[in-house]
Amino acid sequence: MLQGEPAPHARSPFIRAAARPAPDDRTDWGAPVVITDCRAARGQIWTYREDGSLYNPASDTCLELPGWEDANGTALGVWRCYGNPNQRWTTFPNTA
Repeated sequence: MLQGEPAPHARSPFIRAAARPAPDDRTDWGAPVVITDCRAARGQIWTYREDGSLYNPASDTCLELPGWEDANGTALGVWRCYGNPNQRWTTFPNTA
């Protein structure tokens, strides 16, 4: 589950989330993703795609559960987009 807000445009596919490939904005496959302050960096822009994946255009990668590990506390990473279930996400509106 990923909670975020749609971008300001009602029909926009972009997700505003304070997450980026890290450390140092790494973009290599397998790079970990960390929670950080929003700073409008290209690495913090994620696009929710029709297949349920979250795509980061700056790194040309998708958010995934590395090694298909879905236990609580599993660190997320970025990898080449291939559409498997470990790269599919469900978003919910921010109700806070």
